[in-house]
Amino acid sequence: MLWALAQRIAKEYPAAMRRAGHPSADALFDAMLGGRSGVTFTEDEYGDAWNYVPHPGHRTLASDRPVSRSW
Repeated sequence: MLWALAQRIAKEYPAAMRRAGHPSADALFDAMLGGRSGVTFTEDEYGDAWNYVPHPGHRTLASDRPVSRSW
């Protein structure tokens, strides 16, 4: 499962993966196995953050009203 995740990260975010110090998916996989308490798998630049917003045009929904919960 971790190997497949490393391959996906290498395919979808190759530059961010390299900035985090992993030149290949195999290097990222080795780091995942070798880390005791976690591993940095990508290092994003500010502009890259909007790529994680899945909505068309990378828009978010905003409201001036507080969200109320009735649990």
